[in-house]
Amino acid sequence: MNKQTTTVLINKNIRNDYEARFLLQSKSRSPSKSPHSPTALSRVVTLLGGEDALEFLTIYFTERIVDDDILSAIYCRDLNTKTLVQLQKELLLFALCDDLSELTSSSKKKVYNQKILQKHVRLGLMEKEEYFDRMASHLANALASCQIKDTRAIFKTQRRFAALRPLLEITHEHMELQSQQMETIRLPFFRKFAIKK
Repeated sequence: MNKQTTTVLINKNIRNDYEARFLLQSKSRSPSKSPHSPTALSRVVTLLGGEDALEFLTIYFTERIVDDDILSAIYCRDLNTKTLVQLQKELLLFALCDDLSELTSSSKKKVYNQKILQKHVRLGLMEKEEYFDRMASHLANALASCQIKDTRAIFKTQRRFAALRPLLEITHEHMELQSQQMETIRLPFFRKFAIKK
């Protein structure tokens, strides 16, 4: 895609400066280094309209997260706009990858070793069930804002995003268990030093 086409798309699809800021930041960064970055686009990304459509979807999605008081408290306290856009794009790429169904039926270890899931859990996405529900709602709104008319693409995108919930829950449970185990190891160790003083 050349610069002129990008400029036309930007001018056509931008409603305010807020969206322009997101779009220009995401376009100016280097290519994604996500392990789920499509060299060959997934079927769902192709249905959505390709990489450019995914880029716009990510920006609209991120914009809604930033505007949400609850989710912005989770995501915006430690992340700048550029990082937040990239994080959400990685999550969408992960959700839309063609081998997601293999992951949902594989071992739990393979699930909780996924870095993108760990990042979102560490930020606090799974602290309350409503947080993921809000994300799914914002994705639906973003799909509508991108004017994606293909109902099959919309349905598949929402279904695959919803499939992330159990994966995030498994990751959350594993990370909590790991944290508790570390605490039980640390407490006796620190008590030994406290007694010697």
